[in-house]
Amino acid sequence: MKGSFFVVFMISLSIGAVLTAFILEKIGHVRKLYSGKAIVFLWAFATSVFLWYAVAFPYIALHSFTGDTQLVGIVSLSVVLGLFLAAPPVGVLGMVFFFRAWRKPKGEKIGDVAGVSRREFVTRAAFAVPIVTMGAAAFCNVQGSRHLALTRHTLYFPDLPDYLNGYRIAQISDPHMGLFFRPQQLGEAMELAAYAGADRLEITGDLIDELSLLRPCRDILQEKGKLFRDGMDFCYGNHEYYRNVEKITAMLRTTGIRILKNTSYCVSAGGGVGLHDRGGNDPRSFYIGAVDFSFAKGKRFAAERRQFMERTLQSVRQEAFFILLAHHPAFIREAFAAQIPLTLCGHTHGGQIAPLAPMIRAGIFPYLRGLYSNHTSYAYVNRGTGDWLPVRILCSREVSVFELRKGKRPS
Repeated sequence: MKGSFFVVFMISLSIGAVLTAFILEKIGHVRKLYSGKAIVFLWAFATSVFLWYAVAFPYIALHSFTGDTQLVGIVSLSVVLGLFLAAPPVGVLGMVFFFRAWRKPKGEKIGDVAGVSRREFVTRAAFAVPIVTMGAAAFCNVQGSRHLALTRHTLYFPDLPDYLNGYRIAQISDPHMGLFFRPQQLGEAMELAAYAGADRLEITGDLIDELSLLRPCRDILQEKGKLFRDGMDFCYGNHEYYRNVEKITAMLRTTGIRILKNTSYCVSAGGGVGLHDRGGNDPRSFYIGAVDFSFAKGKRFAAERRQFMERTLQSVRQEAFFILLAHHPAFIREAFAAQIPLTLCGHTHGGQIAPLAPMIRAGIFPYLRGLYSNHTSYAYVNRGTGDWLPVRILCSREVSVFELRKGKRPS
């Protein structure tokens, strides 16, 4: 079920955790302060946790998926991640400890009074580090999995058709339904969007990671989709292709959601026709479209983005008000160039760790999170309604709601 990147990631965490356990075992053996059995337990735990994520979980989820299952995942991830993060500082402290032990005067024992205080400090610091890092990892994981923000945005368009004045659109992106995002949480996110008065819901990819949850995902979409009187739209993310795009598509087709892939459709031919309780005199039409996810690299990536955009826009009338769905925020460049009024993206999860945002913007995602504008065009990058790993620092999950208003943007 898991992609190769995820398995490699978990193995890397396990190797770091084992390294931390190994150094602590050596220090503990010299100082006679640590139980060998505890080290063996940590070693075995760290090297086997990734099997829980990569192999065991899909079968557990198929039969029973509860908050307890999610809690086990968070706790186990916190332990392994905490030990992994502890490896560098523990390694430095280990080198200091063994260097001082090697440099001790002849006849002096490790436990002698002379010179003991510094080694004792290094020893205690070494054992304190993983406790701190595991606690920090647990706090970030719990916060990341529990807190879901509702962000509201009022967007002004001088040429907005009169029947769309006050129209509300909600966005859910990157739920990654699986170990760290339960089907019930998708329902809660949809209820939150409906509570904010959204007329329609847009899901911008990466909906589900565990195919064993396809059925409960379908049930949630069928039940909660009724909350949005003008329906739901969906565009593909990269994880749909990683998992099984055929099976996910087949599930979505049973929910009433409209699947868009390098195409657009006319929501209203004008005057609010086709929308619930919407009327007006403006004859201009309203379209929604979506581009597919591009896996191209380098110059081919830009070329394929342009191709996808051309195919998506080819049936859209020039005077129409248009909303674009694009999982990857790189499409914002093309959207601004085409003067598309509103583009909704995801994929980045907002970086998840706010202090790293400047580096991520500079090296990977110039459009990382939040609202961007270019003249009369807007683009929004959702921070992610879920995540495939719940590590978040000052970057909560979100459901975003946009209210369209006719007029000039406030200065």
